[in-house]
Amino acid sequence: MSIPLSDRRRRRRYPLGMPVRLQIDGIGSATTADLRDVSATGCFLRLPDEAKLTAERRVAIGIVLPGRQVGLCRGRVVRRTPGEGVGILIDQANPAFDQFVGELAKQDTAATVAA
Repeated sequence: MSIPLSDRRRRRRYPLGMPVRLQIDGIGSATTADLRDVSATGCFLRLPDEAKLTAERRVAIGIVLPGRQVGLCRGRVVRRTPGEGVGILIDQANPAFDQFVGELAKQDTAATVAA
């Protein structure tokens, strides 16, 4: 019996839908992807050609944040859903990325309390 993905996640995911720059190890040029959701430890990306992203492939992600800060993280592909996108396990992030996810968590908590 398989455990549902949502039950295996350790952190809450926050839905987004924002463009990011994606650098795939071993491929010269960066591409644009759609950040569908994010947490402190993972994210889900939708991109035009996810075939390049095989399991365990290393990636770097850059997000332009308010105030012209750039959030950066590195990770590896842990799941690929053809036609939908790829799941990334984040193993490194800069302070701007961590702060961005922290702000999403605060907004989510505030929305939950207000509801």
